Amino acid sequence: MSNKTFVGILIMTKVKLSKDSPEELVALLQRRGKINDEGPEYFNLQSYSGLCEITSYGKADLNEDSEAALMRETTEELGEKVSEMILQYGKKQLIDEVNEKGERYYIFTSLLPKEVLKEIQLDISTGGIEIVRKSDLENMESHYFSKEKITIKDLDNITLWELPVSVLQKAFEIFS
Repeated sequence: MSNKTFVGILIMTKVKLSKDSPEELVALLQRRGKINDEGPEYFNLQSYSGLCEITSYGKADLNEDSEAALMRETTEELGEKVSEMILQYGKKQLIDEVNEKGERYYIFTSLLPKEVLKEIQLDISTGGIEIVRKSDLENMESHYFSKEKITIKDLDNITLWELPVSVLQKAFEIFS
């Protein structure tokens, strides 16, 4: 059995997507970039480049509680101001589960003001932020890939990596 713990947050906000459109609720996904900068002295190619994840996602360090891991991962991936916004506006739990390998997953969501888009600080390993409307969910896919199964078609679409689209649906329901 594994004792790994993974934490993440799906940031939601309300924005006008065009000049004449009404403000609408959207989810912010992080697209995986081509470069992985987590090596101590080197850069290498990112696995699953082009796939989307929730806004911030990562693994807790040994003996790190889920709350501390979530704030550390969010600060590392999105910047300190985004972490402060989450603390200020709060979060709701989407997932608390253990898979068949014994890995625990804590996934949260937070509705933040649209100014969050100006505060996100992405690093070199990120492929950018995707803005997803509720109507986009019906065209999204979720996959549990091995490297051999990723195709160019998959990278052209918004494809969630190892997270069911139903998790995004639940976040939209919470804040609608």
